[in-house]
Amino acid sequence: MKEWFVVQTQVNSEQIAAANIKQKGFEVYYPNFFKTISHARKTKKVIKPLFPRYIFVSFNKNKDNWTKINYLRGVSSLVMLNQYLTSLPNFFVDNLKKYELENGTISFHKYITSKKKDHNFKFLFSKQKFINGFYSGIEKANQVKLLINLFGRELYCWVSKNRIETV
Repeated sequence: MKEWFVVQTQVNSEQIAAANIKQKGFEVYYPNFFKTISHARKTKKVIKPLFPRYIFVSFNKNKDNWTKINYLRGVSSLVMLNQYLTSLPNFFVDNLKKYELENGTISFHKYITSKKKDHNFKFLFSKQKFINGFYSGIEKANQVKLLINLFGRELYCWVSKNRIETV
C-alpha cells in the first residue's frame, strides 16, 4: 500500500528535488502558494513553498526501492523517527489538495472560507501596508467582507479575494 513520506530538501531546492524524485518514478506532492512581496514601493506575487525545505513522496516502503531517494540531487534526506521511516496519515496530503487551485497553488481564500467565522488573517491594504482582521463569512463574486480595526474603529469592508493571506 502506498503511503506519504516527508523528504527534507536542501535550501531552496524543492523543485530540483521534486523533479529528480519524479524522474525515478515516485509520486511527489510539492505544495506552494502565491506570496505578496513588497520592495521599493512595488508589490509582486511570487510562488513560494508552503513548507520550505520539505516535499511529500508517495511509495510502498515494502516494495519500492526508496533508499535511492536520499542520494538524489536536491534531497537532504527522508525524514525518519529514531532511524525508522515513518509515514504521514493519508488525510494530511488529501486535505492539503482540497485547497489547491487549477494552477496547483494553495488558495488561502479557500482555506479561510472553510474555517469558522472570525478566523484571523491579513490583507494587502496599500502598496506595502498589510492590515490584520477577521473573516466575517460574507462573500460576493470576487470579494469578501472583512472586519478590520482601523485607527481604533472596527469597520467592515469588501476586499478582493486575491489580496488575502493568513497570519
